[in-house]
Amino acid sequence: MPELEYSDLAREIRDWVNEHGPLPQFYTLTHVQEAAQRQESDPFCACNQCERIRWLYNDIMRRTYLTGAWLDDRHPQEETRNCLACGDPQPTYALCDDCGYCTQGCCECRRCQNCNRNLENQGRCEDDEDTCSRCCRSYHTRGGVEFRTREVMFHPAQPGRQFLNPSTRMVAVEIEVDHYNGNATQLNRSLRQWNCSVVTDGSLDGENSFEINTAPAGGDRFVQEIVDLCSGLDIMRARVNHHCGLHIHIDARDYDHYAMRKLIRLYSLLEPTFFALVPGSRRRNNYCMPCGALLQRNLKKAKLSSENTRQVEMNVYQLDGYDEAQIQDRKRQKYDSSRYNALNVHSWYYRGTVECRLHAGSTRAERIIGWGILWACFLDHCKAIRDNDILKLERKYLGQLNPLRRPVDRYIVNDPETSTAMPIEDGIKYLATKVAPNRTVASYIKARYRSLNRRNF
Repeated sequence: MPELEYSDLAREIRDWVNEHGPLPQFYTLTHVQEAAQRQESDPFCACNQCERIRWLYNDIMRRTYLTGAWLDDRHPQEETRNCLACGDPQPTYALCDDCGYCTQGCCECRRCQNCNRNLENQGRCEDDEDTCSRCCRSYHTRGGVEFRTREVMFHPAQPGRQFLNPSTRMVAVEIEVDHYNGNATQLNRSLRQWNCSVVTDGSLDGENSFEINTAPAGGDRFVQEIVDLCSGLDIMRARVNHHCGLHIHIDARDYDHYAMRKLIRLYSLLEPTFFALVPGSRRRNNYCMPCGALLQRNLKKAKLSSENTRQVEMNVYQLDGYDEAQIQDRKRQKYDSSRYNALNVHSWYYRGTVECRLHAGSTRAERIIGWGILWACFLDHCKAIRDNDILKLERKYLGQLNPLRRPVDRYIVNDPETSTAMPIEDGIKYLATKVAPNRTVASYIKARYRSLNRRNF
């Protein structure tokens, strides 16, 4: 699939129309052409016309991803096997793992409506015959949205299906919605298909507010999941406000303290750059405080592996001295106070993920996808980069003070040892050239920076 420029969504729809025929429902080619001209000047236009085009784009992308009908023929051929019932060749993902029949018409296995597992193998829920025993949880419906906490299901990247997102690192997203005014049928169907949870959030005060916890997914399956969910959110006209946030959880179970040390040091250099990619409501927010200088305190002095482990733990939990009993106790607490940093490393100890809490609330697929891929590739980059390369960057920018301040923290002072940071323009270039995996994510970073920083940061 060709790389998509997020600032040219409408042009991609126009090309799709020229290749596949007229648009469905009330959309016309004139609508697409007008929106394409408008988005050339303002890629983040929020007028009704562009919102309709974006909804159409999400719908087209959802159908092409889920049916395997890609926008061009340059992708590798999907592995196929013959259906044991009708004998027709089918892609492997379209065959039932239990009976070997194709899921388009031959398979008669009763499956759970949430996780799609075989009900006979898993056992049925006593309260809901269409749900397996593993997914059987109490739930209720409010405003048409099904509030349910589902068991975590992983969607690993599929070999040969990584075009937009080359990283196999799994990503999960917390999408916060303040209110909506539409039909939630499509969203509920997507939530059941991907096994996502819907919960309440105390920071939201909207009448119909809720939070979606997506299932961890890697590669283009992450793209598929977000496009599908955002299509349902667009249909129900979901909206966010300045109280909403978008939290990204990136799988870091392969990290050790040495890799975490590199992540913290490189993040500290790039922290002003990451803050420049979010609006002002997130730059002055107590739930995503700047933490780069705090996390990297004394890390350079830790030479031995044991010293490095202890120093990382002391920095994460803001301790002056090492107290193993206190640290182990705080690692087991879900709502530890250290979780409200922009880079939540406590989540790594608690559940094996690194959480970024910076992004403002959004229901637009292109923004969520771009941010998720950026952070997945950032963790890949930090795992692969050498410690000496980070040291060279720190020496290059020695004396460049971090403009972000947390007056409540006594450790952050105007000292190059604790506040060295890369200038924002250099940071944008570094993310676009060293971290971004393709032109799509690179253009997303640059467009995001230009749209949010028309004035000096």
